[in-house]
Order: sequence, then C-alpha cells, then structure tokens
Amino acid sequence: MNDSAGSGAPMHVHWHAIPRYKEVKSFHDREFVDQRWPKSARDMEPNKPSSEILEAIKDTIKANF
Repeated sequence: MNDSAGSGAPMHVHWHAIPRYKEVKSFHDREFVDQRWPKSARDMEPNKPSSEILEAIKDTIKANF
C-alpha cells in the first residue's frame, strides 16, 4: 500500500504498465527497441519520448480504447 498508512495520505494502490516487445516497433517515425527482451525490464535504460510522441501515443490509446 505504498507505506502511506499514518502519513495522512489516503491509502491507495498503483501500477506501472511497461510495454514489452520482441521486435523493434515504429510509431510516428520513431523506433522503440526493448533492450532487455525477454529479461526483466528493471534495468532498462530510460526511453523518454518527446512530448509530441507522448501526445500521439495518448491520442492513439484514446482512439482505440
């Protein structure tokens, strides 16, 4: 429960979705490589897309949800 008990913060649970893929994926002319496939994602280098790519990802998710 994220150690929030007693801190005044409401109890909550959250999760992280880390996309994993065996092949190189392309989206809006950008390639995404899963550097550690099929091993744990814990030690992966951060992949910080631009704000334009993040908006395009968000719009694509909304359009296909």
